[in-house]
Amino acid sequence: MIFIHYKLHIQWDDVQRDPHLYQPMVNEFRQVHDQTKETMQEDFPAIRLVKVKRSADSMFFMPLTINEDTKKIKKPKPSDVWTKCLQICSHLPTGSSIGICYTAGGKGSRTPSGKLNKLTDIEPFEKYNRTDFFGDCVNLAARMAGVSWCYQTGIFKSGKNDHHSRVAMCNAEQTSKGWGEWKLSEKGYPGAPQSRFITPLKLEDIPRKTLNAGTGFLRTISAHVFLGQNIQVGDTVKWREGTGNNETEYTGKVIKIQYLFAFIEGFIGRKNITYLEKVKKPPLKQIAPALPKKEKQVLKGGLHSLKF
Repeated sequence: MIFIHYKLHIQWDDVQRDPHLYQPMVNEFRQVHDQTKETMQEDFPAIRLVKVKRSADSMFFMPLTINEDTKKIKKPKPSDVWTKCLQICSHLPTGSSIGICYTAGGKGSRTPSGKLNKLTDIEPFEKYNRTDFFGDCVNLAARMAGVSWCYQTGIFKSGKNDHHSRVAMCNAEQTSKGWGEWKLSEKGYPGAPQSRFITPLKLEDIPRKTLNAGTGFLRTISAHVFLGQNIQVGDTVKWREGTGNNETEYTGKVIKIQYLFAFIEGFIGRKNITYLEKVKKPPLKQIAPALPKKEKQVLKGGLHSLKF
């Protein structure tokens, strides 16, 4: 489960002070949410939006998929989900956050433990059979996205881990310190030498009671992320399309930016900004001699000798 909390520029308090801001607030949410959904679906086709909560948080579900050739269950790699969420969060409005929680089965099991409960409409609602999810996995994902925590360690009190501009991840089965129930479908774990998890990250064993999530401990990883490359209108960017021998590199000039998407001059449609790389501009060349340091030399030369 993945929860995404959007920190919009226009808040409900602003709307209460000025009712004219209601529609701009709705428009901003729709733009940010739609682009986030589209970006997630590009990298994880199986992911789907469950609902948008009253708090304007988006709730996504990423199911296990079955390989049609081998008929084996495939799990989304946690490191791939982690990396993509870091990219998305860095491009969302500053203060937005993402919470990730997965269920991989306890005591060495390769299948989910059942702590993720599914509920589907018996009769269609407005021509749709709605599906919702409940359980520890959902609750913990929400807490990873929206809760700032600090806790007693027995020796000292931890500093506050603020949820703004943060991506946090945990396993719903975890009830003890360490990596016990982090059964990953790849080599290594966060912090291991061969790990595929992007660092730096913060590793914590949080007392579950701190999050109102039962007893024991919950191992989490988290990272605060901000915009890495500030792509602006007028910048030249490059990206690659295709796969294998058919992969081609393109370059173009940015003419418009909308959070997670950019419009490139000469190209139809928009490009996902998380795939764009800013092309560095060559250093400026000096076309005029440096101004003399001493005022006397400037006066002797006269103003006509200066070049601008």
